[in-house]
Amino acid sequence: MSQFLLRGVTVIELAGLAPGPLCGQMLADYGARVIRIDRTSVSVNPDQLTRGKQSVALDLRNPKGQEALRTMLESDKVDVLIDTYRPGVLERLNILPQQRLNGKEPLVVARLTGYGQTGELSNFAGHDINYLAASGVLGIVGPPNKPQAVPANILGDFAALSLPGFAAIVTALFSGLKNKNTKANNSPYTLVDVNIVDSLKYLAQFATYSKFGPYDPKNPQGSDEPIISIVPWNQPRGLNVLEGHSCPYYTVYATKDANENVTVGALEPQFYQQFLEMVVGKDEAAKLPSRDSPANWPILKDIFAKKFKEHGIEYWKKQALKYPDSCVMPISPLAHSSEIPNQIVQFDTQKKDIPGGQLLTPGKDTNAVLEEFLGGSWKSKYGSEFSKQAKLEKI
Repeated sequence: MSQFLLRGVTVIELAGLAPGPLCGQMLADYGARVIRIDRTSVSVNPDQLTRGKQSVALDLRNPKGQEALRTMLESDKVDVLIDTYRPGVLERLNILPQQRLNGKEPLVVARLTGYGQTGELSNFAGHDINYLAASGVLGIVGPPNKPQAVPANILGDFAALSLPGFAAIVTALFSGLKNKNTKANNSPYTLVDVNIVDSLKYLAQFATYSKFGPYDPKNPQGSDEPIISIVPWNQPRGLNVLEGHSCPYYTVYATKDANENVTVGALEPQFYQQFLEMVVGKDEAAKLPSRDSPANWPILKDIFAKKFKEHGIEYWKKQALKYPDSCVMPISPLAHSSEIPNQIVQFDTQKKDIPGGQLLTPGKDTNAVLEEFLGGSWKSKYGSEFSKQAKLEKI
């Protein structure tokens, strides 16, 4: 199977913060042509998620700039628009296409926001931490009886926006191809609303159903029946097994070495037994109190914490290799740039040495792209005051 399944797809990405750029790069990583629209007022864009992209600098406050972009979107050469702007901006700028040439399928317009296109929060400014808070997910992160712990901005911005955005675009493209001969959609574009808050709620449904039980529209308040769950989630924050704070067999332990820690995730009985054998030995394991009673958790956690403190991280790395079913894994540092996979799902398991994380000069490809989309006489028709071609120095 080809690893460039999106070859032939052209994407216009409106320059924005990290979630939109990663979504665009994911499409490029699978072969799509991605053209980032930068502002003419900037000479440097700090966006590093640029692999495989081109850049066109347009002044979208200028009517000619708006017309130029709209013409590009109306052509039969563009398939997707990644909208990173706040709700209503595209409509205000009159950028959305009014037609599609040569029977082209509707343009897929993926609108990526934090709070969504509608509702009382839709026009609120925000960042990852705010979206986590609004979704309720932040409410189950952190130790008991203390303020919530804030994870790095990977969960909201990227896992709950870039990735769903990528999935929504590919799904919409597939749907368009599947239904290309139908007349059901007469609009020149298809809007896809992807937002962090809803995505997080969807991603957290395992915890939600474990805590509140299943949802039945006929009984929205829930039933009095006992909740059947793989792992119960019925205690206050920080006291549930999978929250990683109170449970002694699903948590983080410090080693003898400063700032070198290990994780333990020995949920299943057979894995817990190997974990005990690794940490305290078979004989001592038989003397420990049962893990099934939360009342014993502080005792067990104290025993395990002392054991992990007896040795440094290299010892525990060797032990983890010796006991592969113990579910013990030392915490690695953030992966180096050279370790990032070429694609999020790789069809070719051999990693290729492809550059990444490099800055893309705003307007690097302006003249070439506009000539391609608007014709060779675009400057005489539109003027050139709405665009900027970067001056590239030869290295």
